[in-house]
Amino acid sequence: MSVLLSDCVDLFRRWMRRFAWLTLIVGGTAFSQDYPGKPIRVVVPFPPGGSTDIAARIVGERLSSQVKQPVLIENRPGANGSIGAEIAARSAPDGYTLFLGNLGVMAINPAIYEKLPYDPRKSFVPVAMNIVSPLILIANPASGITTVADLIARAKAEPGKLTFSSGGNGSAAHLAAELLNFAAGTQTLHIPYKGAAPATTAVASGEVVYGFSGQGPSWPLVNAGKLRALALSGLKRSSDNPNTPVVAETLPDFEVLDWNGMFVPAGTPNEIIIKLNQLINAALNDSETRSKMSANGLDTTPRSVEQFATFIRSEQEKWEKVARAAKIRAD
Repeated sequence: MSVLLSDCVDLFRRWMRRFAWLTLIVGGTAFSQDYPGKPIRVVVPFPPGGSTDIAARIVGERLSSQVKQPVLIENRPGANGSIGAEIAARSAPDGYTLFLGNLGVMAINPAIYEKLPYDPRKSFVPVAMNIVSPLILIANPASGITTVADLIARAKAEPGKLTFSSGGNGSAAHLAAELLNFAAGTQTLHIPYKGAAPATTAVASGEVVYGFSGQGPSWPLVNAGKLRALALSGLKRSSDNPNTPVVAETLPDFEVLDWNGMFVPAGTPNEIIIKLNQLINAALNDSETRSKMSANGLDTTPRSVEQFATFIRSEQEKWEKVARAAKIRAD
């Protein structure tokens, strides 16, 4: 009798485990089918006006029309993106908080900061890549600097005095300028600002002499004659701006590509991540979205979740090597 009772108990337990797994699978599927059932917020860790913010708003607008729910952009700048990253990382992993991570926050910060209030590798799960774009090297027109060679010559003539701006310590613009210094054997003075837009404005106003910036906030000022475009940071000239050289024409192999994409807090259901990837990629493939991105110097780059994750790992490894070689620390 005792053996028979034991067998019945084991059978009951196995049945309950199978039922639990079935409930989880069915429940998760139902959840993903109903998602989203309320507004989605996108935490952007920088002020309005920079390339990351521009990409978030363009994608968010199209995503909103797809899901018939508001997509709310929440700018939470500070500490080179760390404040916004921490807020997003601590949010509920339910698919209703997205994080717009970029090169600086997800790849450069871990290479130059000893401690961060978030873990780029563990706090988030990659969802979808938005854009990849070269930075633009700009100078104040009154500086008399018209080429990369001019900039290097001036920096060597005035070591430690020539000023450059960036959107903050450890930002992509900061590291790009330090990489240029390392490659050219120059020393210049870094002046950090609270975001890419004010850093670009600082060059236009003459507060600083030069800097790297996102193309979105820079080209209107270049076209208005308030900035001079010295070069782009890709390896090849852009088809949209073929008359603008690249830094690599003066410093071979120099390349810095800014990028950003959507992330969710770790623990978000995989069904939601897959659905978001599909929705965002559809938004990026939309002709109107591509046109708006292109007008801001941004190239849409739809990728699978796995492809985006692989790309991020390669960027983290690259910038860790750059930071170590150039002895760049931000603490």
